[in-house]
Amino acid sequence: MNAWELAEWDAVETADHLKKRDVSATEVVEAAITRARDAALLGAIVTPTFERALTEAGKPSQGPLAGLPTFIKDLAQVEGVRTTWGTAAAGEYVSPKSDPTVKAFQATGMISLGKSATPEFGLTATTEPLFSEPCRNPWAPNHSTGGSSGGAGALVAAGVVPFAHGSDGGGSIRIPSSCCGLVGLKPSRRRLDMEGSNLLPVNVAVHGVLTRTVRDTVLFWNAVEAQLPRRHLPPIGEVKHKPEKKLRIGVYVESPLGSVVHPDAIKAAEDAAALCKELGHDVQPIPCPVQRQVGLDFQRLWGFIAYVHLKGSRALVHRDFDADKL
Repeated sequence: MNAWELAEWDAVETADHLKKRDVSATEVVEAAITRARDAALLGAIVTPTFERALTEAGKPSQGPLAGLPTFIKDLAQVEGVRTTWGTAAAGEYVSPKSDPTVKAFQATGMISLGKSATPEFGLTATTEPLFSEPCRNPWAPNHSTGGSSGGAGALVAAGVVPFAHGSDGGGSIRIPSSCCGLVGLKPSRRRLDMEGSNLLPVNVAVHGVLTRTVRDTVLFWNAVEAQLPRRHLPPIGEVKHKPEKKLRIGVYVESPLGSVVHPDAIKAAEDAAALCKELGHDVQPIPCPVQRQVGLDFQRLWGFIAYVHLKGSRALVHRDFDADKL
């Protein structure tokens, strides 16, 4: 099989073939690297670590996601790899150690091929860092991938990797998933919070992944849960095709901000509701439960976070951070 034929496998199928030894981790990673080079024009990769990935693929690993290729969003630090946080102000900073979340990812056996693109500190809903090319949507290169996990969205949608690391405070997993036709779940807080998010006035930022299939999202969270069990949260466990428990689901199609909602978005929500009803759930239309004030409050929080980065990044990031380049 060539590199792009292997791309037709999602993570679950790739893991199954690896366990059966139909392919080796090295073959899977080599194929992903070939696809990454083919997709270079998307502007989705900030720092490739291909040789490092091949070395890791050649070592035995017992993790539940052993041998599966991925990318790490460039807001997270990986030991020995350049971190830019999406800004030219970071210079050529190389991380001295990995973030705890990255270590958890590595413990599952996933193999990172490098850093994926993000806007400055992940603060905007499109991925266009000023020091590099804008991140392009593989479905339509003149369109946005969304943000802030836009590089991850482009790489997964293009078939380079089956899933990629993302993070989400105000939509940064969900927006690129929507733009790129992917599965994007923002998990409950405290399952995998972003480092330092508990220091904010409101803890909103979490880690996760962008995938092409729901079962890949389930696979990822089961693997992470095995590495980092959360006693204060119920286990995710296996997700079956036919749910055993009937849920009450409220559906609304109005914008919390009072803006006009595109008919395509309304149809997508209604189609999802119809599918939930077919699965046996109790689905009821409800008015929008979010008041406009919530959106305004969120904008204030986001502005505060931007201010903290502007004034405090030398202390928070590294001493050579140049705020004049923000």
